[in-house]
Amino acid sequence: MRLFFEASNLDLWEIVENGPYIPYKTIKGQLIRQERSEFTKKEEKVMLLNSKAKLIIASALSQQEYLRMSNLGNVKEMWDALEIAHEGRLSILKEDVDKKKKSLALKVAKEEFDFEANDNEEFDE
Repeated sequence: MRLFFEASNLDLWEIVENGPYIPYKTIKGQLIRQERSEFTKKEEKVMLLNSKAKLIIASALSQQEYLRMSNLGNVKEMWDALEIAHEGRLSILKEDVDKKKKSLALKVAKEEFDFEANDNEEFDE
C-alpha cells in the first residue's frame, strides 16, 4: 500500500504515517481550526493530499469497512484503525506462510536426500 501512496505523490505516505498538518489560528489564547477560506496555498495542498489519501484507502475497502472508517477525520486515523483491525489477521497469515515454508523445506529434504521423518516432526531453521 505504501508504494501505491508514494507512486501517487511522494508526500502522501508521510501524511498517512504522521497525519496531516491541520491549520489552526489563535484567537484570545485559544487554538481554533482555520476556515477553508483562510488557508494558504500550501495549507490547501496539504489538506488536498489528506483527501486523496483517504480516497485511496476508501477505494480499497469493502462497503462494510468503508462504513466503519468513513466517519474518521483524517487518513492517519483511518490507517491506524485499519492496522488495529487487521493486525491479528496479518500475524495469522504470517504464521500460515511460515508453516507452509517449513513443510515445503521438509518435503524437499525428503525427496532430495531420501530423508525420512515423521509427519509431525518439526523442521528447525
